[in-house]
Amino acid sequence: ARRPPDPGEPKPAGDAPTEPQATADDSSQPPALHGLQAESVGVADLEAAGAPERFEGGIRVTRVHPDSSAAEVALEPGDIILRAQTTDVTSMQELSDMVDGRDYTRLTFIREGVLAQVILKPPYEPPAEGSN
Repeated sequence: ARRPPDPGEPKPAGDAPTEPQATADDSSQPPALHGLQAESVGVADLEAAGAPERFEGGIRVTRVHPDSSAAEVALEPGDIILRAQTTDVTSMQELSDMVDGRDYTRLTFIREGVLAQVILKPPYEPPAEGSN
């Protein structure tokens, strides 16, 4: 029989705590991540998704705003982002750090057991009035 977890016990390795989700209006996120909500996942979630064993964590997409950069590259809720460029990412903060200031970021993710890649770019911003 399964017993409730003791608050003093450490959590099993496969059950990474979920971090606060980044939201569409979170100005602390790089523009390329606006409109993307995600949560950290652990090894157990990766195994269930069919991710290769070399990954120790990832970021499950929970919401994609239809007008966001993430929607433009067809990221969907349920996708698990594993890598940005050549760096494994396990939290929104790590993803944010990798995306911030870049013209584009190659994301590796898993969807329905299949690894895929997309190029995430910040949204287009027209030049300011009066600038050439």
